[in-house]
Amino acid sequence: MGDPVHSKVEDNDDVRTKPSFLGDIAIGETIDDIITPSDVCKEIVALIGSAISNFTLCSVTNARPIHLCEWCVENYIRVVEVHRDFLAKTDEAGNPCKEYFLNLDRVEIVSDAYKYVEDLWAKGKCDSCFRKLDNGTLTNNATEEVRQFVTDYERTKGCFDDWLNANITGLNQTACDACKPYYDQMNNKYMEIGELYGENVCVDVLDTMNITRELWSELFQCVPERKAEFWLHIGFGIVATIPLIFYFLAYALSTKQEARVLQQHRLAEVFANTSASGMSDLSGYHSSRLQESTTRSRSMPTTEPSDNCDNIAT
Repeated sequence: MGDPVHSKVEDNDDVRTKPSFLGDIAIGETIDDIITPSDVCKEIVALIGSAISNFTLCSVTNARPIHLCEWCVENYIRVVEVHRDFLAKTDEAGNPCKEYFLNLDRVEIVSDAYKYVEDLWAKGKCDSCFRKLDNGTLTNNATEEVRQFVTDYERTKGCFDDWLNANITGLNQTACDACKPYYDQMNNKYMEIGELYGENVCVDVLDTMNITRELWSELFQCVPERKAEFWLHIGFGIVATIPLIFYFLAYALSTKQEARVLQQHRLAEVFANTSASGMSDLSGYHSSRLQESTTRSRSMPTTEPSDNCDNIAT
């Protein structure tokens, strides 16, 4: 039998794929025989369901603290392998098993179930925790960076546990001194992983570091040294205050200049008023003197020649 050929059938608004197994009907077959997958296809689908179920159970039970990538990687690899086998599997008649389950209706149960696993794994950035083969196949072997980080975490957690068992009261600086070398080494390794993978750090590493930091600062009340951040904040504060100082000085100088201009303007008005008043007084003074002189001239009597003078003339 040659390769199966698909055709499209219209059903109201749905466009569905007609599987090839509907094209060949043997004598004596029933409707159930035609539409029901063969035992071979049922087995492979059952394997997919079992693999997805196991992965889902593993992911749910390891949700807190998160160990999705580290403890569920084998379940995930199993899902991928079985799904790959499912896509390649054929029944006794040579019909692909996937045609019984894929692209037939709106409810893509097998496809959506597998997509759920892929999406959850991708959301956790779990691929970055493990090595891959040359052909891109994922393995369950953690990368060297993740291995070292897990080792550093176990040492840090062991120190926390030992100190808690020996000193159950007074959680203070003693635990910080005892466990600081392990904590610093773990934190440094995490920073290296962050620089290497950026935003693709797997969720196991991210969650483990966050929990350890919470224990370090909240439970043991150990404050990490942040001298570099302190001076950085100081620098930002200075830079932020420079514009404020500039605007304050500009406002103060402009106000002072405005007051000086206003004072000069007022002085000019005073001088102008004083000058006008002086000219008015001087003009009045001259007018008064002229009027007084005229009045005196008019009030003086006229002198007639004396008799003596007339006699002399005679």
